[in-house]
Amino acid sequence: MDVVVLAGLLGALGHPVRLRLLMVLTGGDMYLSELAGVVGVSRALALVHLKKLVKAGLVDTRVVLMGEEARARRYYSIRDFEVHVSPELLALEVENVGL
Repeated sequence: MDVVVLAGLLGALGHPVRLRLLMVLTGGDMYLSELAGVVGVSRALALVHLKKLVKAGLVDTRVVLMGEEARARRYYSIRDFEVHVSPELLALEVENVGL
């Protein structure tokens, strides 16, 4: 795993709200208002954190049109991922980048 990708992934996992969002999503897809309510944060704050999780490739999003008035809901779902970091991997990546 590239050190830049690893840093982005660890950064995305490095906030308690994002970890709670991921844990909630293990129970199934949810839309923004649902997620915010379950996690106990505002919709705006949940959206900020969800965008970081999407950018890191940990969460997928899809829009569903609801009812005849064509109201849209954005649903979020967790992607399968594994994180394996060893001291050897870190040393190798740091050496490759020249840090």
